Amino acid sequence: MNIKGIDVSVWQGKIDWKKVKASGIVFAMIRVGYGSSQGNDCKMDTYFKANVEGALAAGVEVGIYFYSYAKSAQAAAREAAWVVEQIAPYKGRILYPVAYDLEDSKQTGLGRDVLTAMVTAFCTTIEAAGYYASFYCNTNWCKNMLNMDDLKGFDLWLAQWASQPTTAYSFGMWQRSSSGSVAGINGRVDLDVAYKDYAAIIKRAGLNGYKETAQPEKEPEKPAQPTEAPDVNDTRKKIVQKAIGELGVCEPTGDDKYIRWYNTEVLKTWSLPLDAAWCAMWVSYVTNYLAGIARDIVKPYCGCSTGMAFFKAQGVFHPSAACGGTYTPLPADIVFFKDKKSTAESTHTGLVEYAKDGVLHTIEGNTSNAVKRRQYDLNDTYIVGYAAPDYGKENIDSMTKAELKQMIREVIAEDNPTYADLKDVPAYWQEQAKALLDAGAVNGGTPADVNPTDLNLRHETLKAVIIASLYHDANTPPKSDHKIPPFRR
Repeated sequence: MNIKGIDVSVWQGKIDWKKVKASGIVFAMIRVGYGSSQGNDCKMDTYFKANVEGALAAGVEVGIYFYSYAKSAQAAAREAAWVVEQIAPYKGRILYPVAYDLEDSKQTGLGRDVLTAMVTAFCTTIEAAGYYASFYCNTNWCKNMLNMDDLKGFDLWLAQWASQPTTAYSFGMWQRSSSGSVAGINGRVDLDVAYKDYAAIIKRAGLNGYKETAQPEKEPEKPAQPTEAPDVNDTRKKIVQKAIGELGVCEPTGDDKYIRWYNTEVLKTWSLPLDAAWCAMWVSYVTNYLAGIARDIVKPYCGCSTGMAFFKAQGVFHPSAACGGTYTPLPADIVFFKDKKSTAESTHTGLVEYAKDGVLHTIEGNTSNAVKRRQYDLNDTYIVGYAAPDYGKENIDSMTKAELKQMIREVIAEDNPTYADLKDVPAYWQEQAKALLDAGAVNGGTPADVNPTDLNLRHETLKAVIIASLYHDANTPPKSDHKIPPFRR
């Protein structure tokens, strides 16, 4: 999504907005005014009203920006309060953010903490008044003047005059040039690109005075959760909700936040191009970054086959029905697909929203360059299988005996290796395996009979016994007093 825009002030003089609209410009960020060091002597841009009214009359969507001279968070809050007063007559007509322009050379000596606090103070004041807030600065300010991690809650309007933006920070709007030429404007003008459909977002959220149109315009309502859907733990519910929150985000023509996050937070270097396939990075972003899942549970991956191999090594991968499996996927499981014409292990991935009546409902990134919902028959040959990471202890204690037996049957049905030595058992089972051996709970042995260095134990037997050890009748005590450690895959 690339939406063409400009930003203007008194310096552009009188503008013929009809010609601007006819040239293909969709939106304009219009300066409302500028501040002062204490924030108590703000001045309106002398062309503000003419620009806003002219743009609106011509059908150009409008956003607002304010040039700051503040030198403290308190002053920035006062500047914001002044802005709210000035734009009040246009409430319900502003379809783009209200932005804080932070770039003045007199502010550079204030330090990261003060400048970051100023952005926060301005944006939170704007948001408290019901507007969509953002802030404007260049790449130097992002890198050297602000604590960008503390500002993730606000959209960045990035100023970088180049053929392509190169910053690693996520941004929703890009000022790409200061020397553009647009019909209807005499002289140079700043050119901008919006990577989000701000108009739809603002209306949907009921911001900027659009309370009456706060219903979703594009994204369908979330299907009602089926009453027969399995009870899942809170972590799984959280992951699904975070995935739902990303619906509609577009890449690579969006702000590329998934690729940027993977480059900067996972790889720690800028090695993946902005046009890289991003379905796997989206799964990692949702699980690791948004939901806070540890990387030893869901290892960040940018290659689908690489991700699938990790989960297979963890012992938490289940083949699909088309591949001979019997596992029914749970919400927040990770689904892996392959191209129907390809022999590759996996070429696409996503998250399970739920499964019902033989239909798999998913949320996937990189689906027509956006995050979207999809549906598949559970027998679809496109599906390779599912990873069921240990997001926390499942509801084993509440399972029926029939459900437990079915889980064990599914485990045993998988193609699993044989372990000849305790050290060969996966690390995440080592402690449980040793305890089970000591307790004589596997292979019908006793502590005296079992040599932990000569297991000759099959993977599915070990896993099934560990699962079963979590669920036993009160009348069926363990074979010894040795306590089985909590199940950790």
